[in-house]
Parts: sequence; C-alpha cells; structure tokens
Amino acid sequence: MKPGELKRQVQLAMLTAVALVLHIIESLLPPLPVLGAKIGLANVSTLISLRHMGFWSGVTVSAVRSILGSMISGKFWGLGFWMSFVGATISAVAMGISLCLFSQDTSLVWTSVIGGVVHASCQLIIAVAAMRQPALFAGAPLLLGLSIVTAVSIGIVCDNLDAPAKRLMQANKRR
Repeated sequence: MKPGELKRQVQLAMLTAVALVLHIIESLLPPLPVLGAKIGLANVSTLISLRHMGFWSGVTVSAVRSILGSMISGKFWGLGFWMSFVGATISAVAMGISLCLFSQDTSLVWTSVIGGVVHASCQLIIAVAAMRQPALFAGAPLLLGLSIVTAVSIGIVCDNLDAPAKRLMQANKRR
C-alpha cells in the first residue's frame, strides 16, 4: 500500500459512514408532500467527497451508501432500492462531471442542483417503467421543483462545509 493510501481509505470510509447515517436519519423524517421526494441529506457527503477526493470516490460514497442504506432498511432489491441506487449513482456521476467543468471555486449549489434534478428524473423514469404508468410524468414539475429547492439547501450546507473539509483533507496530506 502506498504512503497516504490508508489515510485516503479511512477518509473515504468516514464519508461513506456519514452518508449512511444521514441516509438513515432522513428515512426517519416525515415524508415530503411530493411522492418520492427526499431532502437528500446524504448528498452532503457525496459532494464533499467529489470535490475533495475525486470523481470515483464521490461515486463510490453515493453507491455504497445507497446499497447499505437499502440493506439496513430491508428494502434491498425492491423498487425503492433501484430508484435510490440508480438515482444516487447517476446523480453522483452528473455532479462529478459538473465539478470537472466548473472552476474549483464555484459554489456547490449549482452542482447540487444538477444532482437533484438528475436524481429526481432517474427516479421518475424508473417508476414509470416499473409501474407502466406514464401518467406519473404529470407530477414531474412538482417533483423537479422540490428537488431544486432541496438541492439548493444542500448546496448551501456544502458551501459552508467546504473550507473545513479542505483544511481537514490538506492536514491529512501533510502528515
């Protein structure tokens, strides 16, 4: 193992654990008024890992959190799992691509909004395909609107955590 690789693996494990805890906390909250909508608390860890650890680390945090969260909640392999896993993974990819295109100093709000819209879109497409109910698309404007609102909130949280996360990652690189 290369020097520093263990620290990187520990950081990745910690971000995944935080994402999983946020995922579980969110599952305990009352549902939002739009069917299928979530706040997206676990995206805080995904965004921080995407920005400070790189593309594949962020995608890994998102995918592993979704798998473990579904296993813990007893929804593994069900429709809810696939909606969560595909939405979380593809949105992490979209957020990672957007971070590659934006300046490093760009607010994470825009990246979060991209992730929120992609996640909601993936979930809606999976639900329509699984249930064979195209009428579900009628709820898209409400779902996407709420996704944007929650994504802006998550992006603001991430912007406020960005400087401390950067200091933590740099402190670990120096040791």
